[in-house]
Parts: sequence; C-alpha cells; structure tokens
Amino acid sequence: MAQAQPAGTTAYGELIHRLNLLVEGESDEFSKMRELKKIETDANNSLLHSPQYLLSVMGSISAIKGNIAAMHQNHKNSFIYGSDLILALNYAESMRVCELYDEAYSYVLDLENKFPDNVTIVDFLADLTFEQGNENLYRLHAARYKDMTNKQHSQWQAFESEMQEIMGLNNLCSSSIVCCEGI
Repeated sequence: MAQAQPAGTTAYGELIHRLNLLVEGESDEFSKMRELKKIETDANNSLLHSPQYLLSVMGSISAIKGNIAAMHQNHKNSFIYGSDLILALNYAESMRVCELYDEAYSYVLDLENKFPDNVTIVDFLADLTFEQGNENLYRLHAARYKDMTNKQHSQWQAFESEMQEIMGLNNLCSSSIVCCEGI
C-alpha cells in the first residue's frame, strides 16, 4: 500500500511535472508564458502552507524565464524552511535549465558525497555529463549506474551510437589522408 504524502509534496510533484512538460514541449513562447503564469498561480494557491515547496517551484519558474539570480535566491530561500533531496535535485535541475552545467555538476557531486548509494543522484550525474558531452565522466557515472541497477543508463545507446559515428569519421579522415598523400 502506498504511503499518503503530505498535501504540499503531492501538489509540488504535480507542479514540477507540469513544469517539466512545459520545458520539454514544443509550445510557442506566448503559450509557454501563459502556462507558466497558470503554474505560478496554482503554486501560490496550493503551496501556501509549504513555503519550501512554493519557493522551489518559484525557483524553477525563474529558471525557465532565464532569471538566474531569482532562481538561485528562490531555491536557497526554500532551504530555510526545510531541505530534502527532492528540493536539492530540483535546484540542480534549475541550474541545468539555465545551462549552468558546471555549477549543477559540482552541486550534485556534493549531494552524491552525502548520499553515496542514491541511484537518482547517479542517474542525474550521468544525464548531465551526457548532455555536456563529457565522455569520460559519462562513462564513469553510467558504469556506476549500471553497478547499482544492473541496467544500462538511459542514454547509453545514444552514447554508443555517437561513439561509433566518431570512430567512423576518424576512419574516413584517416583513409582520406592516406589517399591524399599518394597524390
């Protein structure tokens, strides 16, 4: 039987889900801004008694709007009222949305030091390093993810395809050089 969650965390999860859909969607800017305003209104109405979650949602909204200073301020203020791994990972996701990859990576690496056996953190690190194109760190985190779950990381197939394409291009370039030297 599933445990009942406090109203704040359930509403928070729903709002974050809506924000994720918005970021991943193909809406035009006007539609995105209108939906952001709806989410902001819903957050203010449903999370009034859960300031840590309200501020975290506001931090995510600020990230989507590209307001980095407000994103940091809202997330940091959310920790004044309470801190948990969900809030911390949402902060890291907001940094990623703002393309602050190095900052997000360092922040989540610190989380991993505090929670070394947390597969969600390892998954986040693997996703982030894949997105950054950091082959060595992606291999490291993807291997750790596989050790923890006995499954390949969700980006592994795309990673292998990219590596095969790079090898093919290297071979093509090498053979072109050899051909040109004989001219």
